[in-house]
Amino acid sequence: MNSSLSNILFYRAAIVCVFLGMYVLCTSQAILSHNKPIIGISVDKLGSVIIRDIDQDYWQYSESHFIKPSWNDKNMFMTDGVSAQHILYKYNTIFTINEGELKEIVTFKEEIKAVIEEKNILHTFTKDTYYRVDADIRDQCKTNVLQSENNINVYNSSDGESVAVLSDRIVHVCSGTDVILTTEFTINSSTRLDDNSFLLATDNGLWIYSNTGLKKYYVPGVSLPRRIKNIYNNEGSLWLLTDGEVLYNYNFDKQILNRVATDVKDYKLDKWKTLYINKGKHIEVNTNYVNDELPIIAIQEFKNGYQLLDSEVKYDFGNKENDIYVKLNCQYSPGLSKLKYQYKLRNEDRWTNHSSPELYLNDLVTDNYELQLRATSDGQYYTLPKTISFSIKPSLSSTIWPYIFGGLLVLTLLSIISSVSARNQRKKLNAEKLSIAKELSLLKSEQKLGQAQLNPHFLFNALNSIAGMIAMNNNKQARRSLNQFAQLMRMALDNSGEESINIGQEIEFLEKYLSLEQALRDNSFVYRIQDNEIVGTIPPMLIQPIVENSIIHGVAPLEDNKGVIEVIFQEDKKYIIVTVSDNGVGIDVIKNKVEKEYESKAISITESRLKLIDRWGNLDHYIEYRKWNNTSNASSGTSVSIRIAKKRI
Repeated sequence: MNSSLSNILFYRAAIVCVFLGMYVLCTSQAILSHNKPIIGISVDKLGSVIIRDIDQDYWQYSESHFIKPSWNDKNMFMTDGVSAQHILYKYNTIFTINEGELKEIVTFKEEIKAVIEEKNILHTFTKDTYYRVDADIRDQCKTNVLQSENNINVYNSSDGESVAVLSDRIVHVCSGTDVILTTEFTINSSTRLDDNSFLLATDNGLWIYSNTGLKKYYVPGVSLPRRIKNIYNNEGSLWLLTDGEVLYNYNFDKQILNRVATDVKDYKLDKWKTLYINKGKHIEVNTNYVNDELPIIAIQEFKNGYQLLDSEVKYDFGNKENDIYVKLNCQYSPGLSKLKYQYKLRNEDRWTNHSSPELYLNDLVTDNYELQLRATSDGQYYTLPKTISFSIKPSLSSTIWPYIFGGLLVLTLLSIISSVSARNQRKKLNAEKLSIAKELSLLKSEQKLGQAQLNPHFLFNALNSIAGMIAMNNNKQARRSLNQFAQLMRMALDNSGEESINIGQEIEFLEKYLSLEQALRDNSFVYRIQDNEIVGTIPPMLIQPIVENSIIHGVAPLEDNKGVIEVIFQEDKKYIIVTVSDNGVGIDVIKNKVEKEYESKAISITESRLKLIDRWGNLDHYIEYRKWNNTSNASSGTSVSIRIAKKRI
């Protein structure tokens, strides 16, 4: 009876887990997590995210996690509001962030008290002076508008003067006593509607100010929130944040008000209208309001064989230099996975569809080429194409007629003399080609079979760990782990039909796998991956079994020390070398344990796959074990290196 009840409960829990995982996949937005409360957020037009936490430290979001930048300074201030770029200031200098580095914009003689950006104009205030900075132009005047104000918005008016919206009035900045409008209520925030009107957010709803005066903003049939602390007009949408931390979106054209999110501390948008919501300890990324702006593409790499080239230069390649590699650098905050690509080689009418930003063109024939590449997010509108011009020239011998005629004469004579022998030789060659083709087909099938054998082993371990969380009623962590597991399975499914994937995709898979294992094991270890900017392709699911062994047999048995796992990608002329190291119990303990308990199927399959890949190699072992001395721990760990044969581009 007890056994039957346990089975029923188990199956119910499994069903709940499946539906819960589907729900998370379908409804959740991307989450940018941080381990401390977030008090400030800045997002530039390209979706680069910078936060400031409660310790006054700055963090940049890069490659799925926040990192502390080299320019972090607790004395640095970050501007509020929506900006096209990151604007920070310290003492008397204003900075921006360019490719992750701090870049100086302008320096003043006095200490800066406030900076407000509006349409690429920096409205800057010192103690009693105002500066209007537009590119290299600086206008200044004496002003007192900051003496009693902490909440201020500044706009460039149609007559060229700067107008400040304060808590109870609107004034000309350069003559603080020149009052344009005085209100009986407190203005919490403001936004520009057009060149001559502003929308004012108050505890008493919305008011509109224009040349005709001040009046209540009213939309028939729409009940706008009343106690508004922040307002922003962006591309036909009005964003409203109440003092109850509820964020709304109002569409002017459709006259529809949507409740977007709760518990909102702050929010920002980029050029694609991707919404970044500060919820205290994490940033929620919402793509429900994305516009039709096209992605941004640029040529990141252009190679002939292994030689890196300048895409702006037209090259003439020899007939044996006919392998081309191009990689695009794409920027699209709603998700690079949504992008599709097309290319064409000459002035053709039809474009060729391509699923990756990387393009390999092999064995190109002699011709003049104008390679064009473009991208799309919706399959309807495409970016302007990026163009690379080059030519493949014929060999020298093919352009010299005497050699050509001599070769033809020799070939003719040989064909007459040895026609029977040539016929037999062709039959023999055809038989050998057929044999080689069958052998290669068998090798590919064996590689796919080896990859498929790894998946059940990995699935069992991951699901077993998540089931343990459910059994311990750790539902929140179980849901998070199920979400991570679903993403991991999606990548495994996408890669399962591929003979090889690029190293960037493999690193992304390892990142998600290690992050999931780290969560399932209560953060009992840390990890780092160093790719050394290696470019190439490898079969999928080769490295994961090595990493899994490092976790289970290396760092998991540790009791007193926190585990450290390090994955390093290197290369020589023939091989891509991947080294997985840990500070675990050591290679001797691991070998004894593995030999006594079971034969490691995953490792033996991986060894077989490596041998199949390196068809003409002569290595005795493709997987090498050795001791690893971690500098942070006196105990000896384990280092495993695998060699993956390169494919020529």
